[in-house]
Amino acid sequence: MKEPYLTELPGFIDMDYMKGIADNMLTDEWMSLSDVEALALYTDVKVVDVEADDYLKSIRAKYPKLKSYIKLMKCSKGSWPVHIDEHRSSAISIPVTNCDNTKTTKFFKGGEIAESIYDQFGDKKGLWRSNEWLTYIQNAELAVEHATVMPTLINTKAPHQVTNSTDSVRIIFSWAYDAPYEEARADLA
Repeated sequence: MKEPYLTELPGFIDMDYMKGIADNMLTDEWMSLSDVEALALYTDVKVVDVEADDYLKSIRAKYPKLKSYIKLMKCSKGSWPVHIDEHRSSAISIPVTNCDNTKTTKFFKGGEIAESIYDQFGDKKGLWRSNEWLTYIQNAELAVEHATVMPTLINTKAPHQVTNSTDSVRIIFSWAYDAPYEEARADLA
C-alpha cells in the first residue's frame, strides 16, 4: 500500500523538458563528488529558478504551494540513511536519468529518532548527525518500496531512504510543496 507515503503523478510535467534543464546543469565536477558533497555544493546552491522559466512558472501558477525553486539531486551506488526531512513536508520527485527498479525510495513505519548514526550516505560511509535538514531514524520497519519512474509526490515526513544497487547514478529533480502530504495530494489530484 503506497498511502500515506507516495502518489504517482503521471502527466504532471513534461519529462523531456526537465531532462533538457538537467542536461544544462549537470557537470563532470558535480557527478564526481560524493552524494553528501554534491548536496552541499550543488543541490542546495544551484537550483532551478521557477520564476525565470515560463513553463515552470505556469505550473506553479496552477499549484501556488510549489516552491519557487527546484533542486537537482543524485544518488550514487549505496543508500542514504533512513531519515525524515525537517525543512519540508512533501515534495515531487521528477526522474531525470537512471531511474528504474534498481534505484528505489523505501518508506518505513515506526522507529526511533537517532541523534547520530554511523551509516552509508550514497557512496560515503560515516557518522551523520541529525540536523536542521534531516532527522535520522533507526529500527524502523519497511512499509513500501517504490521506483520513481514518473513524477511522484512523496511524504517527506515519513521515514524514508534512497537506495541504488548499481554503478549508474540516479538523477532526479525535487520540487518541494509547501503543505503536508495529504493536503498536497488533494491539491494535485
